[in-house]
Amino acid sequence: MKRSTTLNNPQEKSMRKQTLLRIGLPAGVQIYASRFRELLAKESAGREFPSALFHYDDRNGPAQGMPGVRILGGKRWLGILADEDHAGVIYQVMGDAVRAASHLAEQNTPVQVEQHELSLKPRHEPRRYWVREMALKRRSPSARASDIEELARRRLVAGIERMAARYGIDCPPEEQLGVDVEVKREIGLRLSTTAGPTNEYVTLLDMSFTIHAELEGFWFVGNLTSRGYGRIGLDLAALSVNYALEQQRPRRFAG
Repeated sequence: MKRSTTLNNPQEKSMRKQTLLRIGLPAGVQIYASRFRELLAKESAGREFPSALFHYDDRNGPAQGMPGVRILGGKRWLGILADEDHAGVIYQVMGDAVRAASHLAEQNTPVQVEQHELSLKPRHEPRRYWVREMALKRRSPSARASDIEELARRRLVAGIERMAARYGIDCPPEEQLGVDVEVKREIGLRLSTTAGPTNEYVTLLDMSFTIHAELEGFWFVGNLTSRGYGRIGLDLAALSVNYALEQQRPRRFAG
């Protein structure tokens, strides 16, 4: 049986705080977080941007572990989300981020800084959530052979447990969470980086799930969460940039 993660150190409580730089987009303007991230990466060339913004290590390669900063977006907004340890990144790159968004939108964009609290509260009755574009890397033979919904359920539970452990949130055992998953859309896309397309493919899932818990704040599951993939919310359409178009014409690359 898995044990719950218990918060004992009161200094860890502040780690639950999340800071969001939210950049509003005008009606009719649709920009994906991947495009925003790409432009920020170009802006950072030859400049002192914090490596945490792109989840890079000191050698400018992919960092290990859970990202402290994520570039994300949704319907009519783009943003940068930072945990308590990395809140300073928001203020360090705010000017460049707003300029990049305004350049993409071709007009000035409204900006606000929000404070959120990450929490998980057990419930007797299940609650339904959505995950938009949960990215699954299926490198092992067992992962490739697994039923997609069962694999998604395992990765979902593991992702929630990891975030809870990282931020000192008490998380009930898996059997008490009672997670049930239903995949709504599955697509395979080639992974792209700021240097261009790679030879690696990922599976992207839109799915709903029920859980005996209330999730508050910004929760992420799966791979590529530093790029905004795998965000959990109550409304899939609100999580999407253009829900109707995405259902009809999926993107070619995941980046």
